[in-house]
Amino acid sequence: MQNDKKKDVINLILTSVVFIIISFLGSMNAEEYYATLNLPPFSPPSFIFPIAWSIIYVLIIIGASIIEYNVPKGEKKKDALGTYWFSFILNALWPYTFFVFKLPLVAFFVLVALFVVVVMTAVKFFRLNKIAGLLFIPYILWLIYAGYINLGVVILA
Repeated sequence: MQNDKKKDVINLILTSVVFIIISFLGSMNAEEYYATLNLPPFSPPSFIFPIAWSIIYVLIIIGASIIEYNVPKGEKKKDALGTYWFSFILNALWPYTFFVFKLPLVAFFVLVALFVVVVMTAVKFFRLNKIAGLLFIPYILWLIYAGYINLGVVILA
């Protein structure tokens, strides 16, 4: 049984890393595009984004691993992890809409959907394991900040 749990956590981590790689591929030329944008006040320099996202990804993968490893199988666990995976899909979609297709308004709506799904994930995780849910707070705060920047780009365009 212990080996199955370890295998499930390893699979979760590897799959999460695949989504992260997909997201980063969508951001490959982000610095060039970001430099051309009319940004709202308090927008960070571009080098902050990979640092922030790396920290966030580590935290949410730890949170998901806690759920995977410590919560017994059941519908609530399955639902919580399903919401987690849906958030990764939306997260991977955002850099493509913003940086690749240069559609900041569409990207903003993707970001709003992502925010809602991440909050849902945090709440579901929190109900199963408080620490796992709390690990999503930096992600939620970063999404609010990213939403401010994204909406600022739309308004200032």
